[in-house]
Amino acid sequence: MGILPIHADEERDIRAVINVEREDDDDATGTPSEDMETKRAATVEEEMGVSVDMGEEDLIADLAVDTGDKEAEMENGEFIVYTWNTENASHVNLFSQALGNLTSRLRTAAASGTSLLKFATGNQTAGIITIFGLVQCMPDLSAQDCDDCLAGTFQQIRSCCDGQIEGKIGGRIVRGSCYLRFETYPFYRVTAATLAQLPLPPSPAAGRP
Repeated sequence: MGILPIHADEERDIRAVINVEREDDDDATGTPSEDMETKRAATVEEEMGVSVDMGEEDLIADLAVDTGDKEAEMENGEFIVYTWNTENASHVNLFSQALGNLTSRLRTAAASGTSLLKFATGNQTAGIITIFGLVQCMPDLSAQDCDDCLAGTFQQIRSCCDGQIEGKIGGRIVRGSCYLRFETYPFYRVTAATLAQLPLPPSPAAGRP
């Protein structure tokens, strides 16, 4: 398993074609993929000079960041990209617990999505700060596979990169089938078009005789 440094001059944005936008980038909009076979994202070879396919365009992955460290690795045949903020949380244990609670909620919500869209956003307080998170799976994954992918991605916060991501106030992990990002500022904006595609909550009357 080799570690490949991602240099600044090799960075490009890899964006999903759905209506989830970063607040500082009003152009990152689109529509859900209708043909999973014909709409493919750029390969890693095109993005970073490494010949590995990154998957369909529906995977949100904005790899361009202002500050932080970046690494990529090949693990069990899967190419994974990591980026993280270099600043440590003031209270690492409290931050890590809150991040775990947040990602657990988000992965459950994303896994319950439709065959067009499996993603979720949310936030969790950790002392005096708020953690904002976004997760997404390839929409053709089953609910279980989506949940498993995101659960494994969260575990990589602790295990990858010689432990450099754990305890940091921001990070992103991009895998072939799912994506996770967390920050201490609201980096996303969800438009009405996207909200219209999210699964509706169960009716209060559901299950009543």
